Amino acid sequence: MPEKLILTCDSSKNSIFTDNLLSWGRSNGRKNLPWTPKKGDKYDPYKVWISEIMLQQTQLVTGINFFKKFMLTFPTVEVLALSKLEKVLISWAGLGYYARAKNLHNAAQMICLKQKNVFPNSAEEWMKLPGVGFSTAASISAFVTNEKVAVMDANVIRVIARQFKLKDFVGSTRLKNKILPLATKFLPHSSTNMPIYTQSIMDLGAIICRPHNPKCYLCPVSSSCSSFATDQMLNYPVRRKSSIKEKKVMKWLIPYTKDSTALVLSKNSKLWPGLWTPIQILTESQIPKEAYFFKKLKTPISNFILEVSIWCVFCTDKKLYNSVKWFKREELATSPVPSTVKKALYLI
Repeated sequence: MPEKLILTCDSSKNSIFTDNLLSWGRSNGRKNLPWTPKKGDKYDPYKVWISEIMLQQTQLVTGINFFKKFMLTFPTVEVLALSKLEKVLISWAGLGYYARAKNLHNAAQMICLKQKNVFPNSAEEWMKLPGVGFSTAASISAFVTNEKVAVMDANVIRVIARQFKLKDFVGSTRLKNKILPLATKFLPHSSTNMPIYTQSIMDLGAIICRPHNPKCYLCPVSSSCSSFATDQMLNYPVRRKSSIKEKKVMKWLIPYTKDSTALVLSKNSKLWPGLWTPIQILTESQIPKEAYFFKKLKTPISNFILEVSIWCVFCTDKKLYNSVKWFKREELATSPVPSTVKKALYLI
């Protein structure tokens, strides 16, 4: 069928898709999540917001564990706003993408400005907070205020792209611009169904309509899926050929004693801002004569490969190093130190 005809989404298909999805979600969707309210209660905007930010670039199981710990330390937005950033970063250690934690802290202070403690009441308002993009704002608002706005996360994009065999590349503006009106037409008529609908379509993508090995035989909307009808599920959404990741090369100097290691606060760097990292060697003259080459470490970070040459030096006088903080090995686990750095330090 020509793409233009496929994109003409009729109301009968909308209704069947939505009704089947809602029915499936009520029976098979993910329930009893720590931010899900008890039956009859409303969603807590603070909990939903924190969970949505945590689940960016994070798997659900990991996100749940960190969410529970985070809530024990920062049970309310007021506590989060009044806490020091370092304490927030410590609680975030291990989740990665630390800009999320800094944005949360900043946004909490904005919410609590002048002690108003007022949360946004629409997706548009949520997007004014740092770290909250269109899809995150839509999800939060759908849960908290039942706003009829379509979520556009990777799971939803995959479901809709397969439903209509959309040929544009994943991540392209063109694909998102096609999917948004289609996803909007699938929204339930009643706004009271927005929380269950939003959870269901995200669950569908995560559990059934998976990137690889989709479980189409269990899919509640396979009858309306164009890619399933032609056995082309794995062809959609269309992915660009994987390009070679950029390589970033660094050199670290790690002074250490019998029981501690020196790190510096990363302030202006785009990588790990606000966290404690090894001293970066910019010129060979920074390497002390008594230092020795330890090893070369390669690790993927976000969209690039970090290649680090590590130099170590045993320190007999801590006063030789300015602007450093000495961490004992047992302190590293609960300190705002990137997991990549921790792994390197544990090897020494």
